[in-house]
Amino acid sequence: MINIKTAEVEILELIKKLKKLHSKVNVARWLDSDTVEVAKAYHKQKLEEKCEWKYDEDYEYYNTSCGVEYALTDGTLEDNEHYHCPFCGKKISLLTQEEE
Repeated sequence: MINIKTAEVEILELIKKLKKLHSKVNVARWLDSDTVEVAKAYHKQKLEEKCEWKYDEDYEYYNTSCGVEYALTDGTLEDNEHYHCPFCGKKISLLTQEEE
C-alpha cells in the first residue's frame, strides 16, 4: 500500500523541480503511471472529504470541524458563495440543529 501523504510530498517536490527546468512542461507525461495514479487517488479523496460547519445562533458564528470559528457579516454561506472551507479546502457540510 502506498502512503498517500508521502507520495503527495514527493509529487510536489518533483513538480517543483520540473517547473524549474521548463516553465511550460506537461508534468503528467514526465511522471510514471504509479505516481500519476497516487495523485489521482489523493485528489479524489480530497474532493470527497467534508468540513462540518455548525452555526451557533447565540454568538452568530460557524464552528468548523477543522477548528476555526468563522463569522459572516451579511447573508448565508450560499449568499456569500462559500462552498469550500477557506481554511482546510474541504467541501462544507452544514449541520442542522437536529444533526448535532
